[in-house]
Amino acid sequence: ISSKSGKNDNIKSNIISKKRPSPRNSDTAKPSNKLQRTVNNSGKNKVNEKSRTSSTTRSAFTDKNFSTLNVVQEIKDAIAKVFQYELMTKCQEMSIPKTLNGDDALVKAKTGTGKTLGFLIPAVNRLHLNTTPNDRNGIVSILIISPTRELASQIEEEALQLTSFLRLNVQCCFGGTNIKKDLSKFRRLNFPDILVGTPGRVNDLLENHGLQSAMSGLNCLILDEADRLLDMGFRPDLTRMLNMLPTKN
Repeated sequence: ISSKSGKNDNIKSNIISKKRPSPRNSDTAKPSNKLQRTVNNSGKNKVNEKSRTSSTTRSAFTDKNFSTLNVVQEIKDAIAKVFQYELMTKCQEMSIPKTLNGDDALVKAKTGTGKTLGFLIPAVNRLHLNTTPNDRNGIVSILIISPTRELASQIEEEALQLTSFLRLNVQCCFGGTNIKKDLSKFRRLNFPDILVGTPGRVNDLLENHGLQSAMSGLNCLILDEADRLLDMGFRPDLTRMLNMLPTKN
């Protein structure tokens, strides 16, 4: 769960102690049934022309390098070569190691301090380690809910960059567009590995267009800018959505 309302660069982390079998390698291990729920209240680094780097981000840098993270090389390559980042922000340094094993977390920090990569890196790393392409066939493994189409599109862009060297599919869905385009892409991909969307459109797809069946193997749920989702009146939509998703256990 992430939120942008943080007055300080502080972070809270709630850890759920329901342990699952140890993660497997990408070829032999069985997919975990654990549903990780990461709620992000709202959230870059060595200056990159494609980034939204700001003075807020630069002031949040630590001396901790992304290369020290215990993640697969493909993710490290994307961070170094695509994002061209070296140092983590305080938010990333505190949240990523805690969530790499699938623990739940609530992250609160200022806008622009890297919360998006903070939740994408552990979610994508676990997905790559714990599943094979066959496991993911016809399944949405990571669901990210964002309050606006603009924010959803930004998350999609960062997810595409982060998965540059991985065989993972990303799709973004939001209202105000022709739903037939979403359904056409569902058919072409046999559902994406990572789905980013706004509450209304995702609920429509769950209730009326077969998305619920593709959520049977959901591994990670992320609520981006959770405070804003609630401020904008999405609590009933989120409650309805949770009732259509597999239970955590």
